[in-house]
Amino acid sequence: MSSSDKEVLDLIDYIYTNNPTYWKRRISAILKADYNLNVGVKKVRKFMNILWLEAIYPKPKTSIKNSQHKIFPYLLKDIEINRVWQVYWTDTTYIKTKFWRLYLTALLDWYSRFIVSFALSFTLERFAVIQTVHIASKILLPEIINSDQWSQFTSTDYTETVLNYWIKLSMDWKWSYFDNIFTERLWRTIKTEEVYLSDYETPIDAVNSITNYIIKYNFERPHSALWYKRPYEIFNNISKQDYVNIILNSKILF
Repeated sequence: MSSSDKEVLDLIDYIYTNNPTYWKRRISAILKADYNLNVGVKKVRKFMNILWLEAIYPKPKTSIKNSQHKIFPYLLKDIEINRVWQVYWTDTTYIKTKFWRLYLTALLDWYSRFIVSFALSFTLERFAVIQTVHIASKILLPEIINSDQWSQFTSTDYTETVLNYWIKLSMDWKWSYFDNIFTERLWRTIKTEEVYLSDYETPIDAVNSITNYIIKYNFERPHSALWYKRPYEIFNNISKQDYVNIILNSKILF
């Protein structure tokens, strides 16, 4: 990938993170108007696929990314999420580095906003996704894990891992786009407060810096949606030192 393509990838990611309802035509227009980059709609679409980005809006049907994989029903419709450990959400986002493309997968407790586990990977394979569940098992597992229908989350290896822990699987459907808005807010926070301010020289630099940020996010950063408490105060299940020990003794780069 050329340096110019890398620049466009990073700009698309930046634009989308701040405006997750924007799609290929609007992003193409912004690149031309604000950055003097003549990037057509087709190329923006191609790069958004590379970045695993999709505009948030109500869709008539959720896309099934692998027709051979089983799709589980969406379990959160009309359910009030009113306690910790009730529902964890999982998703993956693109992380920019100088020379490598990385993806961050996280498991988040919806009620407390506590990032229970995370892993980074060079590709969109299932290994990092599965590892987040194994790491979470050392902390606390939920009743339900919700995800979208991308192939990492519908793969047999992943779904069997979750079910073997006696966790219910939930997958987004056509009216669950409001959930995606919530998840994009977390990615926006991580990227604006950590990723866009950093200049990772190596993947290990990215792992170390993001790990430090997530620890601060969980244990030090007041959250407006939590009445300015820290997520760990609501999650209320693990000390900072125990959390750090579990994360540092787990494989989080694939």
